[in-house]
Amino acid sequence: RVTVNVSNEAGEVVRTFELGQVEPGTTAFTFDGLANDGGALPEGTYRIDIAASDVEGRAVDATAFVLGAVEGISYEAGIPRLLVAGNEVMIGDILRVES
Repeated sequence: RVTVNVSNEAGEVVRTFELGQVEPGTTAFTFDGLANDGGALPEGTYRIDIAASDVEGRAVDATAFVLGAVEGISYEAGIPRLLVAGNEVMIGDILRVES
């Protein structure tokens, strides 16, 4: 069973998605920008937290990945960062690059 909580910058959960039972491996998820009440959320930074459990209710590890096009690159203190989906991503956090 997988639950995805979306929180705003103040840490308040603004949307909860119950994905139910999913197969082990990668599962695609897209946040639609809407709150639990169906209203549009304002532009801002949101955090996604994932809780997963097996069929017996025991917690299992779950990791979120961001998929997006590289929009730019920045250097801060000599360290390169990629701009992906409006977020700075450290080069060491990149898992795969495709064209």
